[in-house]
Amino acid sequence: MTQESRQPATALSGSAVPEPSRPVTPKVRRRVWAESQVRGGLLLVIGLLLGAIILAIGSTLEWVQETNVIRNGEVIRAMAWHAQGARVPGMSLAAGVPVDIEYEYKGTKYKTSGVLHNTGVQYTSLVPFDIRVDPENPAIWANRTDVPSVVEKMMGVGIMLGVALVCAVVTLVLRWRWIALWVDGELISARIVGQSQSALAPHSVVLSCAVRVGKTERPLLVYVPQKMAPPTEGKAIELVVSHNRSRALAVINYHP
Repeated sequence: MTQESRQPATALSGSAVPEPSRPVTPKVRRRVWAESQVRGGLLLVIGLLLGAIILAIGSTLEWVQETNVIRNGEVIRAMAWHAQGARVPGMSLAAGVPVDIEYEYKGTKYKTSGVLHNTGVQYTSLVPFDIRVDPENPAIWANRTDVPSVVEKMMGVGIMLGVALVCAVVTLVLRWRWIALWVDGELISARIVGQSQSALAPHSVVLSCAVRVGKTERPLLVYVPQKMAPPTEGKAIELVVSHNRSRALAVINYHP
């Protein structure tokens, strides 16, 4: 270890960065979204919302399709058995369990799969029972006679939106913690000991910085835009660190 690396990282008396409590400028509010934890949470929320939209569209189309079959479909006889299983007659087919189903409509045989809904009827493998098929597309069928509610179809969407809401709250809390770190954190000088890239932030450089904690040095990671990153290792960089020096912000991201 060189003599330089044994020197403790201390507060900078001549730095242009103000002492705590530092102001939360528009640049700080904007840049804190780029911190890894906040960015990851934000991307997760966006992904969940997009997934909920796609699921809502699919569930709506499924509801329209199933409603049309139940209201306008033709009643025919069909036989079913456990999905991807042997055609063993006499086995009980429970509601909600995937089944393979076979039927004939206007001289054409159809074999498809799906889920039997609970209609109060006990279904048995290879024992004929009534279903409804769409005359325009006989491959679409339903064994239920009641129109499903939209709420029933949108249950999965509601779950995804609930998870997205929880993730959004967590992300906002994390963002508040990083802002609080900028406001009250200790300003120090650290030494860059490594650089890498992250798939989470492809346009940023991940800097590993050696920060003095007691008699040892602890590596802390900070994200810096590629165009702002110091070009060589061993160069000093200003950080705002938490009191236990477990988290850090790169000053060049936030000031001036």
